[in-house]
Amino acid sequence: MFKNRFDIESLKRIFEKNGLWYLILVIIFIALVLYVYPQECKDEDCFSKALSSCDRARFVNVEQGNTVEYNIGWGFRTCKLNVEIKEVNKGTTSKLVKALEGKSMKCRIPKNELKLTTFKSFEDIIDYCSGSLKEGLYTVMIERMYVLITRELGNITVKLEEALIVV
Repeated sequence: MFKNRFDIESLKRIFEKNGLWYLILVIIFIALVLYVYPQECKDEDCFSKALSSCDRARFVNVEQGNTVEYNIGWGFRTCKLNVEIKEVNKGTTSKLVKALEGKSMKCRIPKNELKLTTFKSFEDIIDYCSGSLKEGLYTVMIERMYVLITRELGNITVKLEEALIVV
């Protein structure tokens, strides 16, 4: 086929015969690379920008010893966000570790909501999420609220007893 490695005329003939197919293959290859490999964000600003435009991105956030991985995927009318707690702070109670570590949730956020949402206001999008992580977060919140309520009820009871003794 090639007389010389750098025979340009032979390359031109091959491209003229199969040029459209090569162009289609290149476009498919580029599309696959863009779809398969998300942007790696190193900070919250990069991830917030990717989330607001629903661009594929991956962000691993390590804050206060907790490691959380965020992945943005595409959807037709929604933006897909997967959140997984990879590791919980070493000093955390075993009950909390069991409730959260290794758990994930999948979120389908309407694209029109993304303009109003930033990465820092995650509470705004939890309504669009489901999965074991969301359940674990709610369990932890309910348990903490129960502890606070019982503690406050104890204080109210003491103050009520003091008031009754005075009367």
